[in-house]
Amino acid sequence: MPICAVMASVRTAQVVAPELRSVGDTLLAAGAEHEASLLIMGAYSHSRLREMLLGGATRHILKNASARPVLLAH
Repeated sequence: MPICAVMASVRTAQVVAPELRSVGDTLLAAGAEHEASLLIMGAYSHSRLREMLLGGATRHILKNASARPVLLAH
């Protein structure tokens, strides 16, 4: 099952699927492209081994989202 994100505004919604980038990079790029003023996402973790091997979108966003505020819900 592919991981995707929904970028929404007052009028439109768009499904964004990562192609050759990580999920975190895809979310940040889509936010920048749409000039989003806030990124809202769920935050949860997987096993340490899985996160070490595959990385984690939540950790990536927290490290790299310096241009806009992020609201995380667990």
